[in-house]
Amino acid sequence: MFVPDGVKVLFLDDDETRHDLFVQMMGDRLEVVQTRGFFETVKVLKEHKFHTVFLDHDLGDHRRPDRIAGMYGKGPELTGEDVARYIFNNPETHPTQCVVHSHNPDGAKNIASWMRKVCPVEVAPFGMIFTNIGGRND
Repeated sequence: MFVPDGVKVLFLDDDETRHDLFVQMMGDRLEVVQTRGFFETVKVLKEHKFHTVFLDHDLGDHRRPDRIAGMYGKGPELTGEDVARYIFNNPETHPTQCVVHSHNPDGAKNIASWMRKVCPVEVAPFGMIFTNIGGRND
């Protein structure tokens, strides 16, 4: 999936190494907004419009049982799938396209099923996204 130069993208992942690598590889050609958990991502989605969203499924230690009671009928861990469901339910947050970069195959499939309802989706484990999203035409 080609991502044009200069567009604003959202990169959701709980792994700092992935954040660093993504910005190192793509930060000079994309406007990257980074998030690490559900609540931070929802806040950013309310404030910005994104061309492309890059979503991970498992969000590590971003568990906030005190703020999640009753939300989506789930337990204490919110995932990238919950972000995808939020995007689906809030049309003003719909991106032009989505890249699911999770290494969790079931989680990636679930995110993709929500996001395909609103935009084109590519599923590519993190290590593959740099070859799949295109580069400059220099």
